[in-house]
Amino acid sequence: MSTIVSNQLIQQIVSGTVRNLVNGFLVERQSRGLSKKTIQFYKDELRRFSEYLDKVGVINLEEVTAHEIRKYLLELGETRNQGGIHSSYRAIKAWINWVWDEFEIDQRNPIKKVKIQAGNNQPLPGIKIEDVRLMLDTCKTGFALRDKSILMTLVDTGVRAGELISLNIGDVDYINGAVQIRHGKGDKSRIAYLGKKSRKMIRRYLKHRTDYLKADSPLFVTKGDTRLSFSGLREIVRRRAQAAGIREPGLHDFRRCFAVQMLRNGCDLVTLSRLMGHSTLSVTQRYLYLVDDDLREGHQIAGPVDNAGL
Repeated sequence: MSTIVSNQLIQQIVSGTVRNLVNGFLVERQSRGLSKKTIQFYKDELRRFSEYLDKVGVINLEEVTAHEIRKYLLELGETRNQGGIHSSYRAIKAWINWVWDEFEIDQRNPIKKVKIQAGNNQPLPGIKIEDVRLMLDTCKTGFALRDKSILMTLVDTGVRAGELISLNIGDVDYINGAVQIRHGKGDKSRIAYLGKKSRKMIRRYLKHRTDYLKADSPLFVTKGDTRLSFSGLREIVRRRAQAAGIREPGLHDFRRCFAVQMLRNGCDLVTLSRLMGHSTLSVTQRYLYLVDDDLREGHQIAGPVDNAGL
């Protein structure tokens, strides 16, 4: 079958659009009984990829070339470490391989030409605490109390984005700051904590809520009082970053910021690992190299021998 015939066949069956094919892939994965977490992983990664393709004007399958995939993965490198890039690559690879198998396409599968290395899995430093402060300073109009509460909660607890939007009002102890994460990564539960300032901000936010509050009501809601979605959370971060005049951080950057700040402030690895819900200490230990950089820079600035001119 020629390339032209293959593309025409795809057009006839699924209209040839990337979004239709992504939706078909997700339905197929759900029918196989994969976990909700795995389905959400595919959904999130492929949504980001689809948004990138929209941005560069790629709509149909035949336009998804190896070159465009490489460009996307390079762009991801600005906000993700090599492990995060590899995760996205795995999702894209699974999707494209499914399309080629499902529709028996004869033309060369573009993912076969894209090779990446797992490489160094050390975490990126995340958003700087100074930039978080700039974003908080913009929370003076609109849903200011909600947005400020969200940003403070992300940095103060280190919860993942999916964990944050899943929180209910009853999951938070507004006296001692305990936050019940009921379905973390691997469907594991754990306790995170909010400090006094964050608890105070959330209480202020809840006082201004107009909907009827119950223990199982969403903690963070939209203007229509429905649970905040992942895309809604990303839009809040994008808008606040733009208003602050800084580069838009990824949602996971707040979790990285939490880890680095906790270590800089003297938190031990065991405690930090439990707060972040890591399965092993080795995952948490990756953040140590960022703090080691602080020590190295400090010595370069104030080293006795160099500064004494010995």
